[in-house]
Amino acid sequence: MVNSTVSTKMLEKIAKVENFRFEETLTGFKWIGNKAIELRKEGYTVPFAFEEAIGFMCGEFINDKDGVSALALVAELAAQLAKKNMNILDYLNSLYNKYGYFMSNNYYFICHEQDVINAFFDNIRYGDEKQPSNDPFYDYKLNYPKEIAGKKIINVRDLTVNYDSSTPDHKALLPSSKSSQMITFRLDSNDCAITLRTSGTEPKIKYYIELSGESKEKAEIELKKVFEGMIETLQVHKYNL
Repeated sequence: MVNSTVSTKMLEKIAKVENFRFEETLTGFKWIGNKAIELRKEGYTVPFAFEEAIGFMCGEFINDKDGVSALALVAELAAQLAKKNMNILDYLNSLYNKYGYFMSNNYYFICHEQDVINAFFDNIRYGDEKQPSNDPFYDYKLNYPKEIAGKKIINVRDLTVNYDSSTPDHKALLPSSKSSQMITFRLDSNDCAITLRTSGTEPKIKYYIELSGESKEKAEIELKKVFEGMIETLQVHKYNL
């Protein structure tokens, strides 16, 4: 199965537990659809793919988001659940009980000044003071935060400079581009992920925070802590965002 990198990490968690292949892509069905085609050429079946901005690709006939087929499958699911005296919310809660209660906080900061946007991301990437880099691939020494809200950052992926701390050569697997900003942090607990990226069409810095908890209440508490920690660690107020 496939989803975009800013979509829920719940599908990734399900894939690990149930042992099926999961792939993530950049935002947009041109990436998702093409990834599905690639996987089929490798011999895989891709029954489902989606992105955070509400688009679903069901089955293998249409390599794009399609609301008609999605509606048909949801109706079929509802009918099958009704035979068990369940509804869709009951089924969703059963998934939360098995894989964790995933919650997200997705929103944005408005910023009309490109220099401020660049300075904000440079501060995340290089720290308060830029230091010379020993690696000619990077303009300055990379100096990302080490923790957020008391949680250790275990992986950093920066698609602007083609860096990923989790790969052997520290190069990103997803396509990178210097013309846009996109940094993702993975934290060491609660399946927590934070992504910040610029919008290609609006004066926005978008953020996507997600984690899981044993219950909705515990997830809400942790999500609030991580959001507040992100604001502090990334010095959001310094840039009047």
